[in-house]
Amino acid sequence: MPDVTTFNIGGTSINVKDETARSVASAAQSAAETAKSTANTANSTAQNALQIAQAIEELGRVEVSYASESETITITTSNHDIS
Repeated sequence: MPDVTTFNIGGTSINVKDETARSVASAAQSAAETAKSTANTANSTAQNALQIAQAIEELGRVEVSYASESETITITTSNHDIS
């Protein structure tokens, strides 16, 4: 059975296949898919930025000091304090 676009009841046409509504719905679905993709990309970027920040936080720090009385160079390591 072919698709029905319009019913005509007692001389009154009733549109049951509204192309404008289908077009608007299709555009809305496309916009929603684009928004979802954009949100996923933003989330991925935020996760990457967090990982970089955490890696920087974990970097070690080297301190070098010299004591002239003993002619000694001292090298110590510690972590960065992010507080």
